[in-house]
This record gives sequence, structure tokens and C-alpha cells, in this order.
Amino acid sequence: MAERAGIPVDYSNPGEINGRPVYPITAERISLGRAVGHDVRGSASAGPVEGTPGPGQSAMER
Repeated sequence: MAERAGIPVDYSNPGEINGRPVYPITAERISLGRAVGHDVRGSASAGPVEGTPGPGQSAMER
């Protein structure tokens, strides 16, 4: 999904979360309303990582 959003994925430096490979990403610019972040780091994987929320889901329980 990161690549579909135009965010490059660094496949040369894999890491691991819950036994699944993840790859570093850095978004040059992201925004939510008027809030803007630059050079925001994160990670991408080939699929959902077990134990983490999926797309559109929150880690916060209500």
C-alpha cells in the first residue's frame, strides 16, 4: 500500500515484527487537516502483521 501511495519502500534493509519481515519507509510529507508532517518514518510489510490493527482500524480500544 505504501508504494501505491507513492512512498518508496527500502527493501534492502528489512526488519522483523512478530516474525514477519517489515521494510522501512519515509514519507516526505503527510497531512491530516491542517497538520503537516515531513520525513515521517514508518514500516511496510507484504501483508498485515499479526497483533496489529489492519487498514482503517485503530489500536485504541473504546
